[in-house]
Amino acid sequence: MLDVKPLIGRLIADENAAPDGPRVVMLSYGLWQTRFAADKSVIGRTIEMNGRPATVIGVMRPEFAFPASDVSAYMALRASPTTWPRSNGGLAVLARMRPGVTVDAAQRDLDDLSRALQAEYPVDNKDLSAKVRLFRNALVGNDLTKALYLLSAAVGLVLLIACVNVANLLLSRATEREREIAVRVALGAGRSRVVRQLLTEGLVLALLGGAGGVGIAALAVRALPAAIPADAELPRNFSLDWRVLVFALIVTMLTGIAFSVLPAIKATATDLTSMMGVRASRGGRRQRDRRGALVILEVALAVILLASTGLAVRGLARLLDTNPGFRPQHLLTARVPLDGPYRDTTAARLFEQRLLSEIRSIPGIDQASFVDFAPMSGTNNFNNIEVEGGDPPKTINVGTIMVGPDYLGTMGIPVLSGRAIGPEDTRSAVPVVVVNRALADKLFPGGSAIGKRMLFTWEGGKSPTWRTIVGVYGNVLHSGLDVDKNPQRIELAVPIAQLAFSLGEIQLVVRSRTDPQALVPVLRRAVNSVAPTLPVFDVRTMSSMIERTGDVMLGRILAWVLALFGTIAILLAALGLYGVISYSVTTRTFEIGVRSALGADRATVVRMIMGQGVRLILTGLVVGLGGAYLGARVLRSLLHGVSPTDPVALGGTVAALLAVGALGSLLPALRASRIAPTEALRSQ
Repeated sequence: MLDVKPLIGRLIADENAAPDGPRVVMLSYGLWQTRFAADKSVIGRTIEMNGRPATVIGVMRPEFAFPASDVSAYMALRASPTTWPRSNGGLAVLARMRPGVTVDAAQRDLDDLSRALQAEYPVDNKDLSAKVRLFRNALVGNDLTKALYLLSAAVGLVLLIACVNVANLLLSRATEREREIAVRVALGAGRSRVVRQLLTEGLVLALLGGAGGVGIAALAVRALPAAIPADAELPRNFSLDWRVLVFALIVTMLTGIAFSVLPAIKATATDLTSMMGVRASRGGRRQRDRRGALVILEVALAVILLASTGLAVRGLARLLDTNPGFRPQHLLTARVPLDGPYRDTTAARLFEQRLLSEIRSIPGIDQASFVDFAPMSGTNNFNNIEVEGGDPPKTINVGTIMVGPDYLGTMGIPVLSGRAIGPEDTRSAVPVVVVNRALADKLFPGGSAIGKRMLFTWEGGKSPTWRTIVGVYGNVLHSGLDVDKNPQRIELAVPIAQLAFSLGEIQLVVRSRTDPQALVPVLRRAVNSVAPTLPVFDVRTMSSMIERTGDVMLGRILAWVLALFGTIAILLAALGLYGVISYSVTTRTFEIGVRSALGADRATVVRMIMGQGVRLILTGLVVGLGGAYLGARVLRSLLHGVSPTDPVALGGTVAALLAVGALGSLLPALRASRIAPTEALRSQ
């Protein structure tokens, strides 16, 4: 269905998904290289997967990274009513639609199927449905799409600023060469020939710049994988696509033509007599205004980029300041599959107790527990429960976590009332549950949730289980730090020790006194001492799990890339301002010399020249801040609550542009202040 082929061996077939069929596995290219030394004879070999034997049938190609780059092996689901009951929740299903079928049509068909399943299984499938999404949209997402548009706009703004700089330089150069062009015309050169010459010169400059840009891009592409966090689920096999190179060539040529043709036409359209006139006639007010307008445009575009950078950085800072509902510092997580003999409920409970005892005895560990899926792990379970006292009984779909003793304390989740789940909550004790504040407020507004009961029908026992609420804990963010996109869910926690079944795997949570990464080998040895056949995988600090959530990674990428483009933009704007002011000083040499001869001191000349630059900067700031405000309103969802008029971001933008503008004007102003009257006379 994915239209992929293995590097060696074969793909998983339909018969391999049968519950009683042979267990087979396909290896990723990375696992084949690192663990099997790229040995082609691995095909047909039996290896141990989750404590049980499986036959290697194939190796995937190196470019295959589905559904994420950190997947090492692929196995058939082998689902059945006993291994995957309906109470386990949903599955992500990949399907290829027939030609001509729309997403809306597929959604209607699935809605009909969902209603039929709800009628056939009124308990397990109550209020459950399926959502159809194009895989491209599910992979990229709305926020990433907006971010890509934003980055494309940033590239366009930088290109515009560079083009404006080139146009200013070509205009100045055309003015400087007026006498040369006048001589050519006087000697019989046609206008078209002069225009072709100037266009050729502009194209050569553009192509040289484009070639340099492609070279820098090639180096950046090679360096980009090193900038991606090691555990980030992002591609790393970047390359310069030929279509990108063709696009760069076209843009380069169009830029060279567009920003050479106007100066060329201007240079050949001027009256021959005026071109042969004195030097002081050149660089008049109209030309200065034209070049000044281009500088204002440069500054305005740079303001938009710098303001966007400031807003993105402020948004990221606010996002990272969000309280996730637990303390991620010094917290280590690791997954352990409960396979083989630990599929038995009694064996699993005994293993969990022994493992906790072993881990808690390790020096440097303060607390330890386990859960089915910790926050920020990317997995959420939801189940239906009934609340006692309603008429008819009130059924609600809630987020569900299954936890070990002292889980809330280990995670640093506050208990607001009642108590947490502890070691006393065993299979023989009274069935209990703890709920978060959002669920308590929803079910029992204005009252206490402690002592109320809930009916659980999905636990796999012979009859539904009534559980008593013994505690209320604080709300926890599970899928990211952006509260607008990941609102506080209603949730409850059930003691794993009271379940009538064994989980497929557990996630350890360990709080240390020092750097949790130092405990990784010790934690592996602890698991191995209790169950030598069980692997430990997906070992991460909770801080790194937060860092790899989509909203944080996207925020960091946006901030860094916009900062890079903003820096380039402000440097280009400074160079453009410096060029215009410097050229203005050159064309006004006679005027400045006369002013000096009439008594103007150096400070007066400096103020006059710098005033010209500051006026251009201030005008560009006003125009740019308006554009930045409009852009920020469009991209409000990427700013994590930061206002488009955030004073820190906009104040920093204004300060940076004023400083750069002052510096870009100061050097030409100092040069102008040293012009002597005799030098002014020689310039004529």
